[in-house]
Amino acid sequence: MRRRWRDRLKVPLLVLVMLNAGVYFSYTMPRSLRERSAAARLQVLRDEVERDRRITEALRGRADTMRSNQADVGRFYARLGPKATLSQVRAEITALARELGLKVGGFTYTPEDVKGGEGVSLLQVHMPVSGTYHELAAFLERLERSSYFVTVDQIQFRKRASGGEADLDLAMTAFYRTPATDATGARAGEETR
Repeated sequence: MRRRWRDRLKVPLLVLVMLNAGVYFSYTMPRSLRERSAAARLQVLRDEVERDRRITEALRGRADTMRSNQADVGRFYARLGPKATLSQVRAEITALARELGLKVGGFTYTPEDVKGGEGVSLLQVHMPVSGTYHELAAFLERLERSSYFVTVDQIQFRKRASGGEADLDLAMTAFYRTPATDATGARAGEETR
């Protein structure tokens, strides 16, 4: 008798298992796959948004740097004087050194054009000065605050054995504005022959 009940229950049980498998394969499994696929796609989209955010931040930083550089270039060109001002620069530097009690040696100059600098040239200046450490430090500090655009490129410091004095060899660069050139290579204001 038990066997009969088992045989009778086999068919409904098989039908129920088949129905359950049918529902699983037709509804539950596709939904589960869609959810996994949606979750994976969501993660991919979040990663893309984060990557785009980082790129946007980098571009904003680069744009800020470019604006800052453009402002710096504007200030640089505004501070440049014509070549005639170089004698004023030399006179100011020499007067500044003497005012502080320094002994100034002879200047040597080397003019150069600035590569890629439209209408800008530079003059490399070598200048030896002698004095006490405090005088030399004050000279460099005042030179840094000069109204002219002069950079100190190299400093060679030599201490003397006596008197607490030292020698300082300065290599400086003074930038100045040159007349702009036109497409033919002629300087503005010059006649071509």
